[in-house]
Amino acid sequence: MRSFRMRTHVVLFLFCLVLSWAGAAHAGTAEPGKVLFILLDGCRADTFNRLCDQGRTPTLAWLRDHGLAVDHAVSVWPSTTGPAYAPFICGTYPFQSNLTGIRQYLRSSGTYRSYCGTDVKKITDDLSRDYPTVFELLPRDSLALVAMLDRGARRNFNPPLDYFLKNMRGKYIECDLAIHRKLEKELGKGLPRFTFVSFHGPDAVGHRTGTDGAAYDEAVINLDGIVAKLIAWLKAHGELERTTIVISADHGSQSTSKSGDLAPVLSAMGLKVRDAIGRSTFGYNFDKKGHAEENDVIVCVSGNACVQLYLKGRPDASLEGMPSFRVRPTLAEMRQYRRGSDAREIGDVIGALLAQPCVGFLAVRDGRARYRVLSGSGEAVITREGDRLGYKVVSGTDPLQMGVPARKVSDGRLVQERKWLRMTCLDPYPDAVFQISQLLEAENSGDIIVNAAPGYEPWHEGQKGVHGGLDAAQIKVPLVLWGRGVPPGRLPCARTVDLYVTMLKLMQVAPPPGLLGIPLF
Repeated sequence: MRSFRMRTHVVLFLFCLVLSWAGAAHAGTAEPGKVLFILLDGCRADTFNRLCDQGRTPTLAWLRDHGLAVDHAVSVWPSTTGPAYAPFICGTYPFQSNLTGIRQYLRSSGTYRSYCGTDVKKITDDLSRDYPTVFELLPRDSLALVAMLDRGARRNFNPPLDYFLKNMRGKYIECDLAIHRKLEKELGKGLPRFTFVSFHGPDAVGHRTGTDGAAYDEAVINLDGIVAKLIAWLKAHGELERTTIVISADHGSQSTSKSGDLAPVLSAMGLKVRDAIGRSTFGYNFDKKGHAEENDVIVCVSGNACVQLYLKGRPDASLEGMPSFRVRPTLAEMRQYRRGSDAREIGDVIGALLAQPCVGFLAVRDGRARYRVLSGSGEAVITREGDRLGYKVVSGTDPLQMGVPARKVSDGRLVQERKWLRMTCLDPYPDAVFQISQLLEAENSGDIIVNAAPGYEPWHEGQKGVHGGLDAAQIKVPLVLWGRGVPPGRLPCARTVDLYVTMLKLMQVAPPPGLLGIPLF
């Protein structure tokens, strides 16, 4: 208790210092600015705002209220570490970044990836080179600390050794303090134009205990104190007036109390299933050709609330061709699936999945630029033409549970994709129409993508909190900018990809072509 009070007093003291520096921090200059990006991995937007409003995170509250804040900021689907870092670092969605999950199956090579395990170093190799990282745009003037996608950074560091030791003992707040100590040590060598640092307390606590208790709140409160200390460091070293502080998260989190498992369901149908690989892919990739020939379905789980299923398709409409994971099965084939060279009929894979309580809804391709969203009680169709999307419920109830603004145009008419964000930012599944279409267009996305039912973990790890899904608690994140060059105010909604181009603008770096992000000001 004494240490808690002491930390609170330090935070409040530093917070008062921030108040005295506020005017100077917004002073403009013609010189390129510096950006300090602070990622609060796994921090729910509603928890962030509640703690700010309650006065329990005074530094974050002051930055939010005196800087530029987004009321409804949306990450990407799947809302999971890795793919959800790419919007900040590359300005890309999964269909552009080549990262469709924390686990994914690379169709062209037959390789299984688990970026939360043995393949953590492979993620920068798999990351698309069509879009440069911010570190590659600033090759001599950038620092990446636990950035995961750190290709091109002049200085890049993974967590220090004591971080892993503390993490194994469940001391997640101490883990973040270890990252902070490493960051200040590196900043002592000079503050570069772009610094990226991620803290993982909220994510780790969320997975272990859920997001509804005091432990999760305390993980966020701890980060408030770290941010205050970083501001104090900037002031003490004469960097505050030249720096923009950016705070966001890759995803939120949602508590679970129930579990399900999809692999046994498919196995019971007579399919040979390679269930999701937890951490080590060495055994699988050592004989990936053999595994591809042996299995009918490959399962990849992200954040545990998003499950991607890869099935074998046939090279032509006949049943004579050998099925292959390199060929996507059609919707009709998955509804009447046949396995093996003898084309033995298995049955309706989609129908079997929808019968499971842990499945909220699933999404599949249905031809060119056309997608189906199905739940146990309804079905809808998404169509795409350029940057316009249409949505129409074709049977039963709306699987995306759209609110009144979106329902008014959910008759199949084509609507500009940003308008879907604005209309659905308050819905249970914000920005779902666009997010579903972009993920299904990714080369390495699954043929069936499952979004877990609320309260469920559709796998067998026994986690108390999950993310990866389109649920508001999982895909909405805090988004705050404060400091040099930032006009104070509030924006109703934005996507995390918008931060990349905004940060480049602040640093006076020309954005690369082909990006879909929009500067926030």
